[in-house]
Amino acid sequence: MRLYIDSIGRDVDIDIEYKRTSRYLVRVTPDMNVRITCPLGAKTFEINRVLDNAKPWIAQRIKKLEKSIILGNESLSSGSYIYLFGDRKTIDTRQGKPKVLLEDDSMIVYVEDESKVKNTFDKWWKNLAEITFSDIINKQSRFFNDMCLDTPSISVKKMYTRWGSCNKRLNKVNLNSYLLSLPYECIEYVIMHELAHLVHQNHKQEFYSLLVKYMPDWKQRKKVIDDNFLLCKKS
Repeated sequence: MRLYIDSIGRDVDIDIEYKRTSRYLVRVTPDMNVRITCPLGAKTFEINRVLDNAKPWIAQRIKKLEKSIILGNESLSSGSYIYLFGDRKTIDTRQGKPKVLLEDDSMIVYVEDESKVKNTFDKWWKNLAEITFSDIINKQSRFFNDMCLDTPSISVKKMYTRWGSCNKRLNKVNLNSYLLSLPYECIEYVIMHELAHLVHQNHKQEFYSLLVKYMPDWKQRKKVIDDNFLLCKKS
C-alpha cells in the first residue's frame, strides 16, 4: 500500500500490522516508510481515514528525518559512522585485543572475533557514558547544596523515546546512552533538566525558573538537539 502526501510531493510505503488492540498507531520508520498498527478486523476505509488524518504529522516527521542525525539506528561495520560529542566518527574494525581507540575522525574497534564488534563497542560506549554523565553531575555541587539534595545515582541505558528521566523517591536519574552522541553542552542541558525534576516533577513555571537560574542558555542548547538530532528505534 502506498500513500501520496502533497506537502512532500511523493508517495510513501505503508506497512499494515494487525494486533489485538483497540487503537491505531502510526509510526514513521528510519527509512521514511510508514507503519500502522490496526485492530484485528479493521476495515480498509477506517485505515485510510486514520492515514489521511495523520498526513500532516507524517509529513512533518519525514521532513525531520531528512535533515536530522538519526540515533538508535546505527551500524558498526567498517566505513559506517557514529557521532560522539557531536562529531562524526568513521568506524574502523581491526583485529586485535578488544578495545576502542579514537584517532582523528576515526573510531577504531579492535576485536579478536568479528562477531564481537557490537559487544566490545557497547561496553566501551556505556563506560564512557557513565564516566561523562557522572562528571557532569558532580560539577553541580552548588545546585545540590542550594536544593539540600544528595548527589543522585545514575542509570545508563539505551532509550528510544526520551533522553532521560528521574525518580525523586529513589534520588535517581536515568540517562540515555545515546546522549553521548550530542555536543557536550547539550548533554549538560539534558542532565540539568533531569536534576531540576528532582525538585519540580512537572513543567510549570517554577521548573523553568529553576532551569534558568542554573543554566541561563538552556533554550539554545535544547534547540541544537531539536534541530539536529532524532531518536528513532530500529524498524
